[in-house]
Amino acid sequence: MTFIFDASPLNHFARAGHLHTLELVTKVGGRRVVTTAVLGELQRGVQADRALLDVQDSDWLEEVHVNELGELGTFAEYARYLGSGDRHVGEASTLAWAEVHGATAIIDDRPGTLHGRRRGVTVHGSLWLITNAYKASLLTERAVTQLVDALVDTEAWFPCNGDTFFTWARENGLL
Repeated sequence: MTFIFDASPLNHFARAGHLHTLELVTKVGGRRVVTTAVLGELQRGVQADRALLDVQDSDWLEEVHVNELGELGTFAEYARYLGSGDRHVGEASTLAWAEVHGATAIIDDRPGTLHGRRRGVTVHGSLWLITNAYKASLLTERAVTQLVDALVDTEAWFPCNGDTFFTWARENGLL
């Protein structure tokens, strides 16, 4: 399995000081990639938070380009649906690359997630990764609670916090 990351999960894990945790919980996937467009989005945020530099320095993330004909056509379709503003270029490139290469996209934004799934892409978010890491005994209950709270503290929008995570995960069939 290959994971490809949108900017939001990388942004929040880096700002929370938990990029190493993201590396740990995605090791089972094999390849872990990020598009050049997503790296560009994160680079633009470095002035606001220098922790984002850690993403570019991560040797476990492989940079990929969306520049092959099939990738570009698929990217154009996603960009048309999501919009072409700076924020959506990375998301469109992530979904296009995932679709063409059969990767699992890790995206925390709802519109992109829903559209990608409609097109047959496997799309999950940060909370799915955290749940799977807990089920695989990579993270303890206490570590999960602290991690979710740390991500929420970086303004990640989740339908739960650390205290309510396990209830939310059970109610949504993840546990």
